[in-house]
Order: sequence, then C-alpha cells, then structure tokens
Amino acid sequence: MPLLSASPKATVLAPPLPVQNSIFASSGLVFRRGQFSLVAAAPGVGKTLLATNLSIRTPVQSIYLSADSDEWTVKQRACSILTGVELTTVEQQLNDKSWEKFYAEKLRSTDHIDWCFQSDIEMDFIVDRILAHIELRGEAPQLVVVDNIGNTVVDQDNESSELRAACRELQRIARSMNCHVMALAHVKGAKENGTIQIELGDLLYNIGKIPELVLGVHRDQAKTTQYINVAKNRGGRAGMVFEVPISYSTATVGGFQ
Repeated sequence: MPLLSASPKATVLAPPLPVQNSIFASSGLVFRRGQFSLVAAAPGVGKTLLATNLSIRTPVQSIYLSADSDEWTVKQRACSILTGVELTTVEQQLNDKSWEKFYAEKLRSTDHIDWCFQSDIEMDFIVDRILAHIELRGEAPQLVVVDNIGNTVVDQDNESSELRAACRELQRIARSMNCHVMALAHVKGAKENGTIQIELGDLLYNIGKIPELVLGVHRDQAKTTQYINVAKNRGGRAGMVFEVPISYSTATVGGFQ
C-alpha cells in the first residue's frame, strides 16, 4: 500500500490517549493507540506509581495487569491517589467499616479499569483478557498496562530471548488491537540505585530497541521529584528530560488532573 493512501487511515487509527497531565502536555509527550511503550526505572523509583496515576486519571477503557503488586496494595494506592490522604492513614481507614462507603464512592472513578492480579503474565492471556473486556464492556480497551514485563518470563535461564519475544508480541498486540500497550521494566548495573538518568542502553538485554516509546525514570536524593527521560520516541521528540513532582507518602505523581 502506498504511504500516501495509508496516511489518512493511520491518522485515524493512532490517536493519542487523552492523558490528563499538564506536564506531559507541555512537554509534548503523547501515548498513541497502536503503539507499544516501555517505562524503565530502578526498583522503588515509582514506575508503578506513574503507571497507576496515568491509568486512573486517563478516562478510557483500560486493563491493568498488576503482577508485581497485589490487590490490597493497589487498592490502598488508588485510594490515596484519589483523596490525597497518606498511605498509612488510608490503610487504617480501609480496615475501619465507618470509612467503607467513603472509599467505595471514590473507587467508582476507577471503574474504567479492569484490574488483574495474576502473578504470571502470558501473551495468550493478555489477548484473551482484551477479548473478554470487549465482550463484557462492549468496547475495546485503549490502554493496557503490563506491570512488570519481567513477569512474562517463564524460563529464567532464557530470560534474554523471552523478554525480547515478549516485547515483539506486546507490540503486535498494540497494533492488532489498536490500543496503547505500556510495559514496565527494570534497568541494569549502576542505574539500579535510582538516582542516575536512565538511557536506552540501560534496559535489560537492550529490549528498548523494540518499542515506539521508551521512558527512563529516576528520582532526586530527596525523593520529591521524578525525572523522565524520553530515551526513544519514534513518533515525536526524544532526548528531552522533564521534572515531575512525586509524593511517595500519597502515591501521587504531579501534573495529573
């Protein structure tokens, strides 16, 4: 097919998600349907918090495959994100029946997300989950989050090839299902301390070569700011680094509305 005849169709099929984040918008960062992205960071930096805030604050049908965090942890974080109440207080209140109605009403605003807490993630399962989502909700998800791509690995002795294969399959799912697939990933070497800028080559086994978009996330020593490096962006500007306020005590990432 000639590119000229394909371009109108591509424009229709790859719209950006309506991510409601003023910092992302001013930086020109978009997440497009039909594309696959990786968010890479050291443990504890807050890549899961970033993905959770984005999922909750983006008003589209979504699937969040939370293999890294259990249901209680995610529920606690979601309540904190939605209310601004610190996690320690939320935990106490969630165990107090007098607060049950309050938090139930708050959590209704996350009904656009289909949460899954299966500890292992298989590619066939992701496709089946998407198809089930369409059947049950009457529309396809526009965002699928895989947290963490390391949970797709079955044979640890073959981790390198399995991670690369998982990336290729997630990219295929994004294109065939016309959704944005975001996978979270770990980094290697000295970057595991969490305070050094993440570059494309810092991802395990160079899996950053496959996605359309790769974000590297690190934080400051005071743990008040995330730095997001757009390490790769096939559809826009790469190489920019911008600051996003983060509160680990309330699980909130700045800029979201």
